[in-house]
Amino acid sequence: MVENGDPGFKWVQPKSEWDPVVLNYTSGTPSSPKGVVQSHRGIFIVSAAALIDWGVPKQPVYLWALPIFHTNGWSHVWGMAAVGGTNICLRKVEASTIYSLIDRHGVTHMSGAPVVLNILTKSPDVEPLRNPVHIITAGAPPPEAVILRTESLGFVVSHGYGLTETAWLVVSCAWKQKWNTFPASERARLKARQGVTVAGFTEMDVVNPSTGESVKRDGPGFSRGSSFERWVLNARNNMPHFMVPKTVVFKDDQLPRTSTGKIQKFVLKEIAKGMGPKT
Repeated sequence: MVENGDPGFKWVQPKSEWDPVVLNYTSGTPSSPKGVVQSHRGIFIVSAAALIDWGVPKQPVYLWALPIFHTNGWSHVWGMAAVGGTNICLRKVEASTIYSLIDRHGVTHMSGAPVVLNILTKSPDVEPLRNPVHIITAGAPPPEAVILRTESLGFVVSHGYGLTETAWLVVSCAWKQKWNTFPASERARLKARQGVTVAGFTEMDVVNPSTGESVKRDGPGFSRGSSFERWVLNARNNMPHFMVPKTVVFKDDQLPRTSTGKIQKFVLKEIAKGMGPKT
């Protein structure tokens, strides 16, 4: 494909930096499914921010354990091209395949949901990596034990969080060099947290939806905003009555997820059906 390309091709630039460059769709995991249109300007900013925040050097070897349709692969579709990266693609997220490709191609960077870390660390007969591989994870916060196991194999874990609407991870765990001297368990505890705004974003905050005021940076302040009682009240006030849940079940075990970390809603529906009507 590269050999058949036109070396004299002139890039057709957008008339405005605000012109749309991509249309994404959310899965509806946090709320209702919706479309998100990203502009050339927005994608440029987040792609550059991704490279800066992760500290990606020139000509990395990037393994795609993250689907491109997940917010454009967290903007690495463009970022890896900008730094002349080599892209190694997967058809299926399997530990044996990933380790084989890492060894064969000298992979330096990869991304994946926390469940991917779990897959990599629970693979039978797994051996430590010959060379470090930087892996960034996002979504549900990875458990400290998973981070600890992952790094013990030679991976260097980075952690962040973002949305389809923001086109990439907008907060991350801003690692401090002195933390490298801490015990492994303490490093894992710190890496399980994130919240520092990445470059390119001027301000970020958590606000009370009723008052618009900033929520205090304490555990109780955050938990009150997402308490079960408020959730039920919100559902009753904003949803048709037939859609309001009549029964709520708290699961002690882990929710069923796909290989990329998405909750398998159809499995949950089958579990709910098996419970039968509850009064």
